[in-house]
Amino acid sequence: MVLPFSAAAQTYPSKPIRFVVPYTAGGTSDAIARQVGQRLSDVLKQPVIIENKGGAGGTVGTAQVAAAPADGYTVLVTLSSHAINPGLYKSLSYDTEKDFKAVTLLANGPQILAIHPKIPANTLKEYVEWLKKNPAESNYASGGQGTPGHLAAELLSSMAGIKFQHIPYRGGGAAVIDVIGGQVNAVWVTAIAAIPHVKAGRLKALAVTTNDRIAALPNVPTIAESGYPGYAVDAWVGMFVPAATPQTTVDMLYKSTVVALANPELKAALLAQGSEIIGNPPAETTAAVSSEIKLWRKLIAERGIKPE
Repeated sequence: MVLPFSAAAQTYPSKPIRFVVPYTAGGTSDAIARQVGQRLSDVLKQPVIIENKGGAGGTVGTAQVAAAPADGYTVLVTLSSHAINPGLYKSLSYDTEKDFKAVTLLANGPQILAIHPKIPANTLKEYVEWLKKNPAESNYASGGQGTPGHLAAELLSSMAGIKFQHIPYRGGGAAVIDVIGGQVNAVWVTAIAAIPHVKAGRLKALAVTTNDRIAALPNVPTIAESGYPGYAVDAWVGMFVPAATPQTTVDMLYKSTVVALANPELKAALLAQGSEIIGNPPAETTAAVSSEIKLWRKLIAERGIKPE
């Protein structure tokens, strides 16, 4: 495929590209970065190297990219925590909106509310009613303080008028293990972490947080259709570069990524994990992130949420 780029942009890339994932290996952003990176490497004819720089809710690796050369060779591949952290942390060494240019949102990362099979509820309505009668059982696990799963639960808490007891873990995998083991009653976690256990019967999925049902679990309703219209939390994995990166380079990277995302095998793999490809343009991505920063900042302030 011939891509319509300017002559200046065609000198990029001339060396390997680094995808910096500001979380440890094995999570949603890491998995999607590796899958997309492989396909993008095929398109650009250059290696795409994945570097995991975890710590402090993703802010450590994010800060490193903010300070990196603005040449298109260092790319941040991160979760929607990128839009949460400005409201969660009182001071960051970078400005999420001013120090980055958006490239695209790669895919969504739906959160799932799942419970231990022993809980006597098969729908979200039944679960909420049970919690109101048994408030001491309102504990739930998430992948960490201030993660999309945590805030998704807090949003339902405010809409349903129930108080949850949050138990933050250092990653969704650990949270899921303890719910399966019966130490915690419920978990709000990414689809990729929950789906295998839901299909095996080790967890009972009650609802997904997105606007629409997901292909991997078509019989699991959304929270909105379960009695809370207007509810939607659509976590995502996105690509960002340092703010001074030339727009021609950003456009080249975006258009090449769209070609990579069109790969049928990649699309099928992401669907099986509960994710759907987005691939929206840079300007649209910028507007979406800005809107989410305002939304999460308001919710964090209202609920008094603090970082770990």
